[in-house]
Amino acid sequence: MQVSFNMPRNNQVRSTARSQKSVYGQKAESLLDKSIMAAEENKQNSKNQSDGIDAWIEKNRDKDFGILMGGGVSTDKPLNWDADGTSKLTGEQIDYLRSTYDLSDMSKQDYYDLMADLTNMNAISIKDVISQHVKPMVPGVVRTSVSQGDTERGFGHFNMYGNVQGNLLQYIRDLNYMSEQLTNGHSTMDSLTFFAFKEYLNDEKAMAGRLESIFNLIAR
Repeated sequence: MQVSFNMPRNNQVRSTARSQKSVYGQKAESLLDKSIMAAEENKQNSKNQSDGIDAWIEKNRDKDFGILMGGGVSTDKPLNWDADGTSKLTGEQIDYLRSTYDLSDMSKQDYYDLMADLTNMNAISIKDVISQHVKPMVPGVVRTSVSQGDTERGFGHFNMYGNVQGNLLQYIRDLNYMSEQLTNGHSTMDSLTFFAFKEYLNDEKAMAGRLESIFNLIAR
């Protein structure tokens, strides 16, 4: 994954900071060095997480994916392990999906079959599917407390059965809440964990957004 802004080379930035030391002083240079280190950590975390998913896909593409969904799921309908998600659903495909799946009442088998169909239509990437089950890191605890209702439904988890469209919307709300807590400093973690968790949330929100767009198209 590429960082969305261009970061100057470290030696060039440090040289500039030194030349302006009379204006900004030692404290400014120290802050600049810390921001450079943080950006480099963020970039490396992004690469490590992306590489980790890619490596898992290459290692496990021939294994039974149904195990990841808790077992009891038939994988007779194969996933397209080469799907990159670059295609748009056609009207005919939308009609097929709408008549085949009821997003308000789905079993785990239904959900797997839907993901298989979407990868074979290349409407989502294989990463979009795998990342729902294989996480590059265990997210840190950002929220200090949750209500009993949140605990019962599984705060910060996407349930892939029942009303999956509603479940996805709740998951997106949870992700946004966690991002707000992280941004507002309501957490205690080192910089490496902070940037890894931030990147994890961004990846999850991007994946969830792609699914939300498709669910909106095929909802009955």
